[in-house]
Amino acid sequence: MISLYKYTILILLLLIVSCSSKNTFKPLIINGSYKKIKNIEYKLKNIKSNHIILSNNSVIINEKSNTKIYNLRKNYQFINYSDNKIISTNNRGKMLVDNTIINIDNILIASSIKNSILANIYSNNSFSLYNLKTKRYILKEYLSPSLINDKRVSNPIFMENILLIPTLNGKVIVINIKENKIIKNITIDDNIDFNNIIYIKIIEEKIFIATKNIIILIANKTFKKKRYNISHIASNNQNIYLSTIDGKIIKLDLELNIIKENKFKFAKFYALAITNFIYAVESQGLLIKMDKNLKKQSIYKININENDEIGVQNNKIYFGKKIIELE
Repeated sequence: MISLYKYTILILLLLIVSCSSKNTFKPLIINGSYKKIKNIEYKLKNIKSNHIILSNNSVIINEKSNTKIYNLRKNYQFINYSDNKIISTNNRGKMLVDNTIINIDNILIASSIKNSILANIYSNNSFSLYNLKTKRYILKEYLSPSLINDKRVSNPIFMENILLIPTLNGKVIVINIKENKIIKNITIDDNIDFNNIIYIKIIEEKIFIATKNIIILIANKTFKKKRYNISHIASNNQNIYLSTIDGKIIKLDLELNIIKENKFKFAKFYALAITNFIYAVESQGLLIKMDKNLKKQSIYKININENDEIGVQNNKIYFGKKIIELE
């Protein structure tokens, strides 16, 4: 019979072994190191609204296929590039729209502009509309606060006659722009935690909205939901691609039907990108390259540090002081 002392030692050893043998993604074949990686002068600090923020407080603006570099004012943080204007804030009651200072009464986290109307979202889940010409607020609303959020926050989306305000508590507020009036409140995700809107995109007059837990299609009289544990989303004009917490890459059509999915056992994805191929950055310092049908794949070493920020812009992936140039 095993003594209590020996039994305790055995349990401790089993715990140590189980902790040390952490499950990780281990591909059968690695196709060498990825070659198209180059060094840059400054380290990636953050990615916001698909724009790259570097450690010297400059921003690489994603504008179609062109890129522009802007230097932010000292102590100001980048929020968005909208209507050809840089929006930033000092988190101390002021925001800048290019060189115009606007006083605000909360911490700004998202913003967009159209025709001199500035739509702001704040950290306490309130939002406002501000007229840049008259220098007056034309609408302010306070919503239920959300204490736990994904750091990715979507900016307001201006459409022809309406404005979409993505909230921090799983809703989208629809505003009539001409009347500055709320006309609809759409619940996207009714989960308690991490249900802020992380993605909004309009493709072929269809609105796609996602949190970490769900993706929704709104089009004409269509309202369709699909639940996934989403880590990243990328899209083009034909399809939407998701990476999930449980290691899947999923290709959806514009009706949210699954076309194809691949499972990468124990994979943890840090980024997802679309060019002529589909790319996924995996936590073990690997780059997975697939065709758009998710059939053919190659896996390369990129020696990424798990503590590095990662940002995708056009055909480039930024991490640390490096850029991966995608095909």
